[in-house]
Amino acid sequence: MLLQLKLFDKQAWTMIVDTPQWNRVWTDVAGLYAGRVVPSQEDLASVSGDGADLFMTGRVAMAVGGYEYLSDLLAAKAYAKNPKLRALDWEVVPLPAIPENPDIGSGLTLNGLMAIGAKARNPRDAWAFVRYNNSLEVSKLGARSTYRMPARKSLIKPRDGASYDPGVFYARRPVALQADWSELYWATPNLAPAYELGGPLLQDAIGGKRTIAAALAEWQASGTALMKQIKANPDAYANGSDFGGGWGG
Repeated sequence: MLLQLKLFDKQAWTMIVDTPQWNRVWTDVAGLYAGRVVPSQEDLASVSGDGADLFMTGRVAMAVGGYEYLSDLLAAKAYAKNPKLRALDWEVVPLPAIPENPDIGSGLTLNGLMAIGAKARNPRDAWAFVRYNNSLEVSKLGARSTYRMPARKSLIKPRDGASYDPGVFYARRPVALQADWSELYWATPNLAPAYELGGPLLQDAIGGKRTIAAALAEWQASGTALMKQIKANPDAYANGSDFGGGWGG
């Protein structure tokens, strides 16, 4: 199974990416770029300045986007000055899946979750508020959001007269979280520098500057060395703003 690949061994304090599983993933990713199935960094840079959208301008046939991307598509159809954008014909389909786990996807998150502390001073009122906040009345108000899909299926409708199937947004199940990831994160929540070493090495593999095997071996060796430094002096390292914590196994 290629889901939940491990980055770190929390017991040995090493990276564990020089494996056949990681090699297969990187080989597949590099193949997508080599076959121009996905846009390259150069493709993305070519439109970053003028704000163009690769999907809306017809430069890619499919885009992976969240529920909020519907707002962009609907706005383009209604207000764009470019007639090609207004005539864009699009449909929504489930996220691609891997053969080993055809019902598993990604990108599904829950917002607005609430909890009551075990030592709450007024649990009765707290529960009353939770019930109200999850009532049909409040859900109807939240269903007007253009960037969050309501949790009640009865309130999920195509927006602005469009004819897409909203069920595709929850057709896949999210990847189950690994409990031991959080252990390493809370113990050392600043392992991002070791994780981020992989990005440039993957680009080297895609560009043919290194073999995938050599890139993964380098990531594991340099990442493990950096992890030792982070463990010895954690205050000298910090996570990036978009890093989710210490991913471990």
